[in-house]
Amino acid sequence: MHPPFVVLDRAAKELRPVTEYLEDLALSDCSPLTCRSHAYGLLRWFRLLWILEVHWERATEADVAAMVGWLRSAPNPQRRRRTPGVPEPGR
Repeated sequence: MHPPFVVLDRAAKELRPVTEYLEDLALSDCSPLTCRSHAYGLLRWFRLLWILEVHWERATEADVAAMVGWLRSAPNPQRRRRTPGVPEPGR
């Protein structure tokens, strides 16, 4: 069984530990959209580690903090609501 999504490294090779995780996720009867979301999340994580030149098995709490900081500061157009009369998010 192969998951519907695969994460590749910079050399376009499959990241086998990620594939195994996505296989388990797919077998747990979750939505394909959940698998897709996890695959993209893991791709973001690995891209950050590649920029930081950190092997995934050696990632530290500081690397996680860098990811969280980036996620909090990155623009997200889905959070903007520009429709007149629609309340602001969280209200």
